[in-house]
Amino acid sequence: MMFLKAATGNKPNEQIIRLSPLIHYDSHSSEEIIPLIQQLYKMDMDLTTDEEIDKLIKCFIGWKNGLIYNQPIEFRVERSNDLLFLKGDKWYKDGMERWIKWEL
Repeated sequence: MMFLKAATGNKPNEQIIRLSPLIHYDSHSSEEIIPLIQQLYKMDMDLTTDEEIDKLIKCFIGWKNGLIYNQPIEFRVERSNDLLFLKGDKWYKDGMERWIKWEL
C-alpha cells in the first residue's frame, strides 16, 4: 500500500476497490447468518458437492444483502473478535457503488 501511495499520491481507497466476502462473524453479525459462516469455515477449498455449492451461493446472497461483511483492503480483528475496518469498504453495496461511479 505504501508503494501505491508513494507512486501516485492517492490514498488506497482512491485507487483500489476490493469486492470479496469476508468469512467472519462477530458481535455485530446477524444471528441468521452465523450458522452459514460456521459451515463455510469448515469447508475445503475444493467444492465437490451440490450442497457445498449451494452454501457458497447462500454466502454470495448474504454478502450482497449486507449480512456478510465485505473484505476490506486493511482491517484488524480486535480481542473481542469484532472487526476494525481501516481501509476499504465494509459492505458489498458501498464497494459496488464506488465501482459504478469509478472514473478512470
